[in-house]
Amino acid sequence: MTSRVFGFPDLEMALMLSDALVPIHAGDGGARRFYNCTVSNNTSSNGPPTFPEEIQLDGTNFVHFENRVMIAAQARGARGYLEGEILKPEPVKAPPMDEKPAETTAWTSRNPSAEEWDLRDAWTLGLIIYNCRNPVGLGIKTDSTAGQAWTSLTKVYRAVSDLTAMGAENAL
Repeated sequence: MTSRVFGFPDLEMALMLSDALVPIHAGDGGARRFYNCTVSNNTSSNGPPTFPEEIQLDGTNFVHFENRVMIAAQARGARGYLEGEILKPEPVKAPPMDEKPAETTAWTSRNPSAEEWDLRDAWTLGLIIYNCRNPVGLGIKTDSTAGQAWTSLTKVYRAVSDLTAMGAENAL
């Protein structure tokens, strides 16, 4: 495992230099600002980034967690898997031995092979699960697709975040 530290003020510049930039705080009146953030990333494999434990989802920080996950998924080209927009294709019979195998598609392709889809969906599910302190306790469907897991998480925590925001607004 290696650690990389990011502190770029510009998203485009940071994404050019990194495949796993995540903001700690979106603050400063909505300005796009990124603070130093250490992200563990196993460079010997193509596994998803793992956020530092203090910024992983614990049930109280969904708004910031959601933002980090969306950026990491977008940077990898996996947002369609996260949002359940790229559906699993039907398995295709293996081509005859004399036929050239299909070329690998880009992560952003809407038409991956069944094998590519399985790998990419597992990566995206890992992005969610590896960045939660207690995935099962938080109610994440760990035995499903990334899209189903993300939907189960967002249904609960977006509603809680909305209620918290309304309560804070009423208190003002």
